[in-house]
Amino acid sequence: MPRSNLILFWVNRKINHGNALCLVLVMESAILICHVLNAAVNLVDLDAVQELRTFNAMDVEG
Repeated sequence: MPRSNLILFWVNRKINHGNALCLVLVMESAILICHVLNAAVNLVDLDAVQELRTFNAMDVEG
């Protein structure tokens, strides 16, 4: 039996057991979490962070 057929047979068996659906849900959840984290990072205003750093540096210098 060729290797690709063996993999397809294994995947098909997993689908029949319902594990593939679980795997798909886990992957979808991981992708969703990545999107949420990316959006959260984008919400942080980098200019505001830079201004804060500059203000703190000026405060330290006197």
